[in-house]
Amino acid sequence: HPLVRAAATAVMGREEAVVAGPAESRAKRARWEVIEARGAASEEPTSEEVAPPGTEVFVSEPSCSLLCPICMGVLKGASTVRACQHVFCRDCVLQALRRKRECPACRTKLCSPSSKADSLVAKNLLVNNIVGELQVYCRFGLSKAGDGSWEREMGGHRCPAVITLDQVASHERECEFARLPCPFDGCPAMLLRSDINTHIERNMASHMVLLNAEVA
Repeated sequence: HPLVRAAATAVMGREEAVVAGPAESRAKRARWEVIEARGAASEEPTSEEVAPPGTEVFVSEPSCSLLCPICMGVLKGASTVRACQHVFCRDCVLQALRRKRECPACRTKLCSPSSKADSLVAKNLLVNNIVGELQVYCRFGLSKAGDGSWEREMGGHRCPAVITLDQVASHERECEFARLPCPFDGCPAMLLRSDINTHIERNMASHMVLLNAEVA
């Protein structure tokens, strides 16, 4: 992080400003400064639970034809059984075929037991493209419901974006509502990506102490 590097440079150039003394004293001071930093960051969203990576809440319920017959979830890496054209998640069907050489849907026998499982299926580009265009809510715009499921929540520190499944990875790398730890080791703050620079600037003195305690 640019501000972290700048802070580290400032520390190296201003050693005379650091309070000298035993390592234990510096550690105690660092812990105290961390407490102060936590208080200064108290207005930032540190306690909101975030949906884990891979959480998918669809804008519209996907068609049944896009669900895997094995896991009943939306197809991931859609793959077709060559002998009968049934479609499954790649991982699901390969696991099933390694146990038994037959289609999990229609029980069609598939070649000899010596055939490799992945040679019995083919990637289904058409279905994968259709699945990739399904719209979902950004996971940083979700909150946990009373039944433990995730649902969209508007306002506050929640991302309002609607994206396709194919866009999830790139969106999350840049989402301003992503929760990230402070880049300074020892600082407990969890911050919105958009608030990191402000947090670092606001708590520069405390972060300097943490850097010096680590160097010492």
